[in-house]
Amino acid sequence: MTARKEQGWINYNRKPIFFAFTVGILAYWFLTNPAFITFDSTTLLILRDLGIFALVIGVVGRVFSTMSIGGKKNETVVKTEMYSIVRHPLYFSSMFLFIGAGLLIGRIDVFVLLMASFYFLFYSMMINEEKFLLKMFGKEYEKYMKETPRLLPKLSKFKCREYIEVKTDRVIKTFMDGSLAFLIIPLIDILNYLKTILL
Repeated sequence: MTARKEQGWINYNRKPIFFAFTVGILAYWFLTNPAFITFDSTTLLILRDLGIFALVIGVVGRVFSTMSIGGKKNETVVKTEMYSIVRHPLYFSSMFLFIGAGLLIGRIDVFVLLMASFYFLFYSMMINEEKFLLKMFGKEYEKYMKETPRLLPKLSKFKCREYIEVKTDRVIKTFMDGSLAFLIIPLIDILNYLKTILL
């Protein structure tokens, strides 16, 4: 049985669940247009730039988190680099992908839906992972949990090793997976165009 499967249904099926949530939220955005929660064109351009910046932070954060693991995932409790300031740096970085998508769409209701989806999906995944890691590492992980925040980083705790062992294939895979988030930019442009001609 794989580690993901042991961590629960939502962790094991995370990709199709994310896909379903994404399709649902984009469909909601496409089919609704409440005038009271939209912005003027200048604000939308600023939100677009902030959204792209948030996507970049999310992808870079995910890559650096994978480098921090150094190919030791589920082998040891990593407590340095990104893992010294937050227990779930990959999920923290993914939060920026959700924020970026919400800012790019430029509607308050969709932003709130995206953040609620993030919390619903990732919170249960974090709890499942923590139960799995407690079972695997016991008191060492329990101590780590007491010292390190779950999702919002405590920058003052940052520790860095002199050398990091990196599994290049995992870093590349994380970069490629994270970079898929940039597809939201042309997708939103296409859907906005379709909204103007169809609705």
